[in-house]
Amino acid sequence: MATEWFTITDIAQKANMSETTARRYASLFAAFLPSRTIGRTKKYAPETAGLLMRVAALYQEGLSTPEVLEWLQREFPQTVEVEEENPLSHLPSITTPPSLVLALLAAQNTTLTHIAETLDKLAAQSEEISAMRAELDALRQQHEAEKQHREDRDQQIVAAMRRMLSEPQPLKRSWWPFGRRRTPPE
Repeated sequence: MATEWFTITDIAQKANMSETTARRYASLFAAFLPSRTIGRTKKYAPETAGLLMRVAALYQEGLSTPEVLEWLQREFPQTVEVEEENPLSHLPSITTPPSLVLALLAAQNTTLTHIAETLDKLAAQSEEISAMRAELDALRQQHEAEKQHREDRDQQIVAAMRRMLSEPQPLKRSWWPFGRRRTPPE
């Protein structure tokens, strides 16, 4: 069953009060009045008339606006107005021909296919780069090992040369007889 909604003028007539008073109460206590905006018109639920009559009675009893508000908070639930809005409602409405939509979808599909292929190539290249980095690390380790080996060998050679230089060497006779002066036989 659909609920009928009323304008503030209709509610004021049902509550037997002036439209100005009804509008003032509606603006002061809007959180307690179930309402709905239809087009440019704000409409209220039928129970709003009873609530406005109760507010008028509380004012006649001598309560102030904060006291009336406190009483309403204890007795009535507050309504929160939630606008159901399409997130794209601010955009102009354009009707697009289905052939254009299909062409756009095909172009997007082609673009996505190219992106997927590019990502596959990047993944393959990433694997190649990882393999090359591992090979480069192995070559660096081998180079360091060879460098250390050469340094050790050079140190051994230098040590052997120093030893040889520090040891006194006996004079050796030359085995080549030429170049010596011979004394003629007498």
